[in-house]
Amino acid sequence: MGERVEISAKGFSNILNLQDNRFFPNLSGIITVNNVTFFENIENNNTYTDISNYSFHFVECTFNDEVKINFIKSKNLIFSNCSFSKSIIFEDFTLSFDLIFELSDFKSETSISNIESKKFKINDCNFSDTSNEIKNYKIKEGLIISNSYFEQLDLGQCENESITSISGIYTDKYINFLNLNNSKNIKIYSKNSENYFRNIEVTGRQDFNANLEINIPSLNQLVFRSFENLGKTILSGINKITLINIGNATLNNLEFRNCNLENTSFVITHSKVENLFFSGSKPPLPEKINEDIKIEKILKIEGLQIFKKIFEKKGDIINSSKYFESELQLSLEITDLIDHQKRKSIYSHLKKLYDQTGDSVKALEYQAKELEEYRKSINWGNRFWEKLNLSVNKITNNYGTNWALALLVTLVVNGFFFTIFSFSLGYLPGKNLNLFWELFSYSPEFLNPLRKAEFIEKIDGKCVEYGNWSRIIDYSARIFVTICVYQLIQAFRKYGKK
Repeated sequence: MGERVEISAKGFSNILNLQDNRFFPNLSGIITVNNVTFFENIENNNTYTDISNYSFHFVECTFNDEVKINFIKSKNLIFSNCSFSKSIIFEDFTLSFDLIFELSDFKSETSISNIESKKFKINDCNFSDTSNEIKNYKIKEGLIISNSYFEQLDLGQCENESITSISGIYTDKYINFLNLNNSKNIKIYSKNSENYFRNIEVTGRQDFNANLEINIPSLNQLVFRSFENLGKTILSGINKITLINIGNATLNNLEFRNCNLENTSFVITHSKVENLFFSGSKPPLPEKINEDIKIEKILKIEGLQIFKKIFEKKGDIINSSKYFESELQLSLEITDLIDHQKRKSIYSHLKKLYDQTGDSVKALEYQAKELEEYRKSINWGNRFWEKLNLSVNKITNNYGTNWALALLVTLVVNGFFFTIFSFSLGYLPGKNLNLFWELFSYSPEFLNPLRKAEFIEKIDGKCVEYGNWSRIIDYSARIFVTICVYQLIQAFRKYGKK
């Protein structure tokens, strides 16, 4: 390696115009510029001669000022182990072969646009600025970005039919933000580099014949914003992704292959999702749908409805039921407590949902809630007997769901009637405990509606005299206590019902 050379902007122009004898093409037409520092602002201003038969290879060069190169037409343009201290702009290039950046550092913003070549490669480079864009490029054999660090990379308006490949393999570098706008045929993948891709945002339009493939083990967030995909978007092998955000988008074909999305926060707002496929993948839990939206619960419901419809189309009753239940539960939260008809309808759907899945216990619980909302929706004036029937069911066993309540009501009603029955026989509370216990011993018999008319014959050795009130209370008790016993049996048998 010779002594390092410093060259001005005019010197750079002389190199490209083949006017510097120190850097002259070899027999293959390759001009190698090695170990040079360019210390001035470089801008060619479309003044270069035809160099389409030559290739330029810059090796271990340093560019201390801004670089703007445009209207280049040559064979190859290669930068190896170079350093760019300030912004660079490469535009309107036509290369018959390759544009390559490798093992180079870019410390300020970078813009590469309107490039046409056979290949375009970026390998093992560092782009530390937050403004790096590659747009309007047409590469016959594809753009290949590998093992390079980008704080932010914007890819826009890709016109090439071949695949744009962005990959990280066995590297500790990463791409913090990757933005894809109006790009097509993009393949993103990483191997043995779990955190190579951090955040990806997709915007614009994807044509019918275009594919976007993302095959990575983990990702912080994936955003589809103002995006319409008419082609196919495939995500595969993702084991951990924190957030998927779909906003103002139309997704016609989005497929997840072998992904684990159970703990992924899935936000869908103002979007249309036609075909969403889960092939060998675990879909997000219902509570993860739009969980970050704190105020507008209606947006959470819209997101759940999208997933419900997707699984309904596939005939997946189990998954569609999960999202439908969460949708109904959220609907309850936003429904006014006095809107009994709407709440009744929601509980009715929940009951049918659990009937379909064979969960009779949950179905019975929601049936009770449905009946309670119906009871509240009718008034005593128009439907007195119906409301009385429902009120009795509510008080005695909560519509067949609470046997403990039924038991308590039965004992209270039985005790009440036996007490006034004892009063009607002339026995009042006193200090005679023996008399109390003798009377109390007859109270269980009061639960039997088939007992004898005068089942107590003697109290304290004296014959009992029954009066008119005694018989009225006795037969009234038979009716009401029997109702309570029946309600107890009904509630106790709730797990045996179909």
